[in-house]
Amino acid sequence: MNIGFRYDEPKRVKNWTCEHEKTKFFKSCNIQNKRYKWETLEWRISNFPLYDAKITNEEVVSFWDKKGWVFPENSNCRFCFFKTQKQLLENAQTEKENLQWWLEMEELSKQTFNPKSSLENILTNKVSSKNITPRNLQSCHCTD
Repeated sequence: MNIGFRYDEPKRVKNWTCEHEKTKFFKSCNIQNKRYKWETLEWRISNFPLYDAKITNEEVVSFWDKKGWVFPENSNCRFCFFKTQKQLLENAQTEKENLQWWLEMEELSKQTFNPKSSLENILTNKVSSKNITPRNLQSCHCTD
């Protein structure tokens, strides 16, 4: 299974896990003593062709720039934990309806999207901006 993590995303490659790549299946049983044998099969294997070829974000953008493609500055996931505080604040101004959904989901689930603080606290500056740096200190390139 080809996964598009680039060479400048080593943490994503290192931390990649997908339990769905393995499946347990029934192999045999002994009816008399009720013992069952299960086996795990890895049915797909992760492959990182961009990482292996040392392709960076800059090269991806350059490739598509030559073809006239412009990447959006802001990915579709408006209040993602990879966003900087500045980007979250800008999105809060322009995406009020979308923001409301995110706030409701945090309240409903009693959990936060950002591991360090609630979205409401981030947007009302109730936390220090140094405490809400994007997760894993990597920028969001969800759109490239």
